[in-house]
This record gives sequence, structure tokens and C-alpha cells, in this order.
Amino acid sequence: MNTLSNIFFSVGRGITCSIQSTLGVRLGDMSIFPCHRLAYPWFEIGKLKVPEFKVYDVKKAELMLGVHSADVSNFPGCDYCMINKLCSGCCLGQQYESSYDLFYPDRNVCRLLHMKIRSLLKAYKDLDMLHHILTLIKNPETLNQVLAFCEVNNI
Repeated sequence: MNTLSNIFFSVGRGITCSIQSTLGVRLGDMSIFPCHRLAYPWFEIGKLKVPEFKVYDVKKAELMLGVHSADVSNFPGCDYCMINKLCSGCCLGQQYESSYDLFYPDRNVCRLLHMKIRSLLKAYKDLDMLHHILTLIKNPETLNQVLAFCEVNNI
């Protein structure tokens, strides 16, 4: 696990897990779902026909479009969060299981991620590495968030 990953770069997708770059297929019946955590009957997107690899019986195209265009920094509450460019975001399946809404972050996970980032930055400072870490951040918006977060948390 790279503890620096979310501070230094983004994955190029709006959600940090693989949901936006993979296709979730239940092999028993070739049903397509956003991911394994969302393999509930009401989230079935369609079926996959093999060996042609064609999608048919499409039921939830709008769900697939929503998931594939989502960006965690724009989720409710995340849009104004002071670490929305540093945070890895939550799992859509976990969010659904805690709130019945795929796109509504679990506040307990938010608190955990705030503490993770705070603890990492504090550890970098204690190890006299924080200045060097800051020089590695090339995105000005990310750097400003790190600096603001350090100031607010007295790091």
C-alpha cells in the first residue's frame, strides 16, 4: 500500500477503485453489475452474450453512465470538504449498504480518511520529511489543500 498515493497523484478516474475501468460480470448467468459489491438484482445493468461479448437485455444504462462519470470530489458533502483532492473516496457498495444511496459518503469513513491524512502528514513532519514531500506535489490545487489542512490541524 502506497501511503503517499492520493496526495501525489490521481488515478485519472473520478472514483479511485476499479469500478470505472472494469466490467463486473456474474459468471453464473452473465449478468452485468457495476461491481461485486453492487451485485443486487435492482442494480443489474444487463446481460453479456458470449462468445460475441455483446450486451443485451439492458435494464440500467443510466446507472452505468452515472457510475462511469462520477467523481468522488463532487459527492454530497465532498464538494466543499477541505481534503476532497487528497481523499481516496469511499466504496460505492459500502455507501449503498450504509445509506441506500451509492453516491452518499459514509461520514464514519470520511472521519477515518481525515485521520489517515492527518496522521500521515503529522508523521512526515515528525520525521522531518514534510518539506520534501511538499516539493513533490506538482498540482497547485492539491498543494494548497495540503497546506491548508496542515494549518488547520496545526501540523
